[in-house]
Amino acid sequence: MLVLATTGRRTGIARRTCLIYGTEGADLVVVASKGGDDEDPAWFKNLRADPSVGVQVGDRRFTARARVASPAERSPLWRRMAGIFPLYDEYAQKTDREIPIVLLTPQRL
Repeated sequence: MLVLATTGRRTGIARRTCLIYGTEGADLVVVASKGGDDEDPAWFKNLRADPSVGVQVGDRRFTARARVASPAERSPLWRRMAGIFPLYDEYAQKTDREIPIVLLTPQRL
């Protein structure tokens, strides 16, 4: 699990969310599933408004830039993430929306 810190798009308040993650090179990968709900999770809406996020993995903390996986990236990333957490495939069956996959790229200071 990682802790994702976003800024509330309406409130400006710091928000933290624990998420399952995978890796793609230096990037971390998370899935905006919201359990298969038809609406995107609040943390995803927040990072769309401000893609600069905080990340904590174990005792490592850093700033990252979030972006949604491109159509070409999505399929292999989905398979990888469903391998880590098989319920993602069930969640995808519960909704008509395409569940976003987000890449978190660590930022250099």
